[in-house]
Amino acid sequence: HTGTVEILEDGVAILKPFAESAHPAENVSETYVSILGDLGYEQMRHFDYEGALKSLALGASSAAAAGAGGVNNPDMASVYVFNEAWRIEALGKLGREEEARSVGEQIGPIADHLVERWPSNLTALKAQQLIASNSAFSLMENMRVAEAIRYETAGARASETLTRLDPGNRIVAYNLAVDRDLIAESDWHLGRAHQSLEETRAALEVFEHRFVDPKSIGYVFYLNDTL
Repeated sequence: HTGTVEILEDGVAILKPFAESAHPAENVSETYVSILGDLGYEQMRHFDYEGALKSLALGASSAAAAGAGGVNNPDMASVYVFNEAWRIEALGKLGREEEARSVGEQIGPIADHLVERWPSNLTALKAQQLIASNSAFSLMENMRVAEAIRYETAGARASETLTRLDPGNRIVAYNLAVDRDLIAESDWHLGRAHQSLEETRAALEVFEHRFVDPKSIGYVFYLNDTL
């Protein structure tokens, strides 16, 4: 909804002078970067990819100024890599594949380190999943299937962990199904029909055993049609 974008823009405008002051409070900086990430996400969903990149870039620069490039500030670092994972998608939608890949290579190790140090860090885990799945989508669109499957597997692994830590989250469960379906598609393209069918069944099991969301019924039918 465009009203959501306007509300987030107002929030950014209110926080901007405080967040960009000489010595901003840590919670102000983190909230500012989080809102910029939310704004970038909403702009993408309204197909404003250039606007999203501007919002996400501003968030990234603010996060970097607060030391998000390392893990000494894990909360800010987690928000930073989560936002940057959306930038991979925005760049991919604009056909800027090399830039998208560069972002993934830069932030992937940070997300991995955060999860290694804090295995139950949900934001870092979500970033891991997004980095992997968005990188996989980009590679699949360029028919680089053999490379994509490594990212798809990593995305599914992160999603599995998230479903254990946050079992009631329908978005997390849906993402797991999508990750499994991506692996199935890659297996099919690589001539691994048996593995492809197994992954498709695994995607269906997410819906059958974890939740059934009416919005996802069409996707369930699509998966059934592939079997």
